Amino acid sequence: MQIITFKQAMSLFISLVLILAICVTDLSAQEKIKMAGKVTFTEKARSKLTAPDEKNHVVFISEWEGTNVSTDENKFMDGAQFHFAAYGDYTMGSGPHWTFFKMSLGDDIVVGNANGKTTTTFSPEKIPITTLKGTSAFTKGEGKYINIQGSGTYKAKYTSMTTMEMEWDGEYFIEK
Repeated sequence: MQIITFKQAMSLFISLVLILAICVTDLSAQEKIKMAGKVTFTEKARSKLTAPDEKNHVVFISEWEGTNVSTDENKFMDGAQFHFAAYGDYTMGSGPHWTFFKMSLGDDIVVGNANGKTTTTFSPEKIPITTLKGTSAFTKGEGKYINIQGSGTYKAKYTSMTTMEMEWDGEYFIEK
């Protein structure tokens, strides 16, 4: 059995620390790419249930479609079909919502989920004004977006009972 000296042990320890530091730096140095866009969505389907626990409490699921227009210099998914399914739990038009989304542009696809808050206020004329805000994250990708990782924020506003305009932004990277 060979006994290593203190100097050899320290050299080994320092080497291991340096290797670990290089690996961690490589992982955290993934290039993050900014992305942003806007979409006008049209509602394709909605099911609504009245919750029996309090007045004006509804639970719904809905399906929306639109075309993404990239507003960043990287042109992330510019022209992609943007489809999402949503679940909302609202009282008087306000409350939390959750969505699952897919953006498709040929063989390039990104999939993710989002959640946030919907708020409905009323104009002096008693017209509802409904806005949404939240955060999103990618869960998978295909084509050139395989192994995509990223997150972002969004804000949207209903422009009619069946259309909404959304602006979104964030950052992503392709995990190596």
